[in-house]
Amino acid sequence: MEELLEKYLTGAADDNETKQLIEWYNAFNDENVIVPAQSENEEQDIYKRLWARMEATLRNDSLKKEATSSHRRFSISYKRITAAAAIVIFLGGGCWWWYYKKSPSSKNVQTLVQNKILPGRNGAILTLADGTQVALDSSGNGQIGIQGNSTIVKRGSIVTYTAANAIATNAVQYNIMTTPKGRVFRIVLPDGTSAWLNAASSIKYPTAFNDSARIVSVTGEVYFEVAHVSDKSGKRIPFIVRADRMSVKVLGTHFDVNTYADEQNDEATLFEGSVEVYGNDEHNAVKIVPGQKAQIADINGKPKVSRADLDKTMAWRNDMFQFDDDRLESILKQVARWYDVDVTCAQDKRTLRFNGVISRRANVEDILHLLSATGVVNFSTNGREIHAY
Repeated sequence: MEELLEKYLTGAADDNETKQLIEWYNAFNDENVIVPAQSENEEQDIYKRLWARMEATLRNDSLKKEATSSHRRFSISYKRITAAAAIVIFLGGGCWWWYYKKSPSSKNVQTLVQNKILPGRNGAILTLADGTQVALDSSGNGQIGIQGNSTIVKRGSIVTYTAANAIATNAVQYNIMTTPKGRVFRIVLPDGTSAWLNAASSIKYPTAFNDSARIVSVTGEVYFEVAHVSDKSGKRIPFIVRADRMSVKVLGTHFDVNTYADEQNDEATLFEGSVEVYGNDEHNAVKIVPGQKAQIADINGKPKVSRADLDKTMAWRNDMFQFDDDRLESILKQVARWYDVDVTCAQDKRTLRFNGVISRRANVEDILHLLSATGVVNFSTNGREIHAY
C-alpha cells in the first residue's frame, strides 16, 4: 500500500490502482473515533469536502516535485469518512492524517491566509559573560570567542564549547543560548553534553563545570543527551537541570524537559538511563525509568509519574508536529512558537480535540487548511496574527 500511495502521489497510478486506493481509503473504520453526522446529507457533504481537499493537495505540482526527491517514513491512520471527519494529505513526501472527534459543522470553511508565513529554522542568540550577544543565524562558521577555559566554535547549526580543562579552575562565567520563536539550535556544553533547544527556549550554563555538580537552567523545551563525567576519585558528577517549577538530576542519560511558562505543567520525559525529578524539595524526588514522564504543576508539590508517548515527545526533534487528542488551544501554542505568530482562539473552540501528524517544514497555511477542512473551525489572519473561530 505504501508503494501504491507513492504511485498515486507521483501520478503513476493507473485507473485500477486509483480505484483500489479509493476503496481501501473508504474501507477503514475506527470505532473508537466516531463523529455522528446530523443527517445523511451532512455525511455526504463531509465526504465530498474532505475528498476534494485530498485530491487538490495530491495533485499540487510543487508537492509532487518535493515528494519525488525526498522519501520519508510516514504515519498512516485512516478512518471511514462517513463515521469520522478524516482527511489524508500528502505534504513533503509524507502521508499525514487528521481526524476530529465531535460532530462537525456544515457551514462552509474559509481559511484566509494573506501572507506566506514560513516555518522556523536553525538560529539562536548567544549571550556571553560580558553581555555581548552573537546572532548565530548570521554568524559564519569558526571560532566565536573564548570564555574562560573554553573556546566557542560554530559549525552549521551547532555551537561547541571545547574546554582545555572541563573542570573550572577560575571564577565561573555563564553564557546563555536563547532560541526566539521560529528557531531551533543545538549546543555541545564543555562536558560534552548535547542540548537541543526547541523554539522560544533558553539554556544558561557555566563555561566550565566544577567537580561537585554540573548545573544548568532552562526555559521552554530542551532535549538532553548527558555525557558521563567523573571527578578525580572516579565518582560520577551529577548533571542537574533547573526550571521554574522543577529540577531534574541525572548522571548520564537522554531526556526531554518541557517547561514553557504558558503550559500547565513542567514535564520531564525519559528516553534512556534514569533521572530524579523534584520541585523545591529534593526529599520529594521521584525516580522515573525510560518510557515514563514526570509532571509538576506546583514547585511545592510532588511530581506525578505516568507513561510517556516517546514518539510524540520526540516529534519536534524529528521536525514534526504530532497531536494525539490534543486541544486546539495547545496546538495553536505550538504553531505560535514555531511560526513566530500571534494566535488567538475563540473560547468555544479551545477545547476541540484533534489528532494529526504533519511536517514542521510545511507552511502555516497547510496546517490551517487541514484543521479547517474538518468544518469545525475557521481561521482569519492579519499579517502575523491568526485568529481561530
